[in-house]
Amino acid sequence: MKDSLSAQLEPIIKPVAKFLWRFHVMLYSFIVIGGVAVVIVLFIGLLSTSPDQSQTTETIFDKKTIKSIENFEPASSSIDSFSLPAGRSNPFAE
Repeated sequence: MKDSLSAQLEPIIKPVAKFLWRFHVMLYSFIVIGGVAVVIVLFIGLLSTSPDQSQTTETIFDKKTIKSIENFEPASSSIDSFSLPAGRSNPFAE
């Protein structure tokens, strides 16, 4: 009579199961430490590569924004004509 499949595989499975049961903590530790090491190496490689300078994004401004930028006065200018818009009250004024 033919042996069942489990009976035929038992000489192979039993030593593997015994090995895994005996060294499961060590195997788990090696897998975790190896995985963390791979993640660190890949992350360092990602950080060390410089971005491609040929990739530029095109920014489009409307005419009103361009005029506002052209009329911008720096803080060191002597223009002190700041005033609140009409119809609004300053809640901090006494």
